[in-house]
Amino acid sequence: MLFHPTLPLLVVGSNKGSTIRVFDTNSESVVNAWNNLNSGNKSVSGMTWINKTDIPMLVTSTNDGAIRIWRNWEDSGSNVLVSSFKGVMEECLPDIGAKVVGLGESRLLTAGNSMIRIWDLEKEELEANIRMKTSITCVNEYNEFSDHMFLVGNVNGKVTLYDMRLSPQEREVKTWKISHSPIITTSRPSSGNTIIAGAVARLNEPSLAGLIDIRASQIRKLYVPKLTTLVTHPTATYFVCGSAEQFIRSYNSESGKMIQEIKYYDGFFGHRINPVVNMAITQFGFNMAVSSTDSSITLFGFD
Repeated sequence: MLFHPTLPLLVVGSNKGSTIRVFDTNSESVVNAWNNLNSGNKSVSGMTWINKTDIPMLVTSTNDGAIRIWRNWEDSGSNVLVSSFKGVMEECLPDIGAKVVGLGESRLLTAGNSMIRIWDLEKEELEANIRMKTSITCVNEYNEFSDHMFLVGNVNGKVTLYDMRLSPQEREVKTWKISHSPIITTSRPSSGNTIIAGAVARLNEPSLAGLIDIRASQIRKLYVPKLTTLVTHPTATYFVCGSAEQFIRSYNSESGKMIQEIKYYDGFFGHRINPVVNMAITQFGFNMAVSSTDSSITLFGFD
């Protein structure tokens, strides 16, 4: 799921097919739906924006490493496929697929298996290849104002900060060990000095959210039972965790203090939150979308 940078629109890609839908969050209606043209039984594994400050274009990735760029996607029947190419040549992990991150206005990062590639979309050329030692599980921009820095999480619980302005030998700026379990997301609010990473539970390792103070390289660990997804507000100092135990928690991203917990209400006509599988948060404002295992989407507003 992905919110539009400025408009009250939510883009939802299917993880079991090739349909993409756009919802108006004010009217709670579908304004557009189309086929992402996935090959075979491949599903959408990632989405991001490019050209965000002008006319945003939607970039999608699939489990087979294919990348597609769409414009006019917000109007029913008028969406246009601008470009498609193979962004990840290696075989992707089946439950992770290819990931995409927009860097600035016209650069795109694609990641799959243990390979990262940086593309210049204006010149339509590949800028750089980075091979990781282990499989990649998530990639995120360092902040919205930087087109050369990004964060990478991998299967062995490490988070790495990269800076493409440096020489190939020095691009790996810093690596932190959060857990022995796979990292599901990494992010950094632009208003703070903290990198936030989430790690799922595996074997005897509990699931947790790790708060990394980039000034002192200190890590504060918050244990969240059966963590499935984590999103960070890009400008405000809070992040939200979703759990398979049917609750949502918001935390202060600087202090780690829990702000709020939302559980399902099991009373008569009460709304029930099923196990959470994905979340998205608006860039401006305090709205959040939560999807669950029953394919429903719930919108929340935080004061």
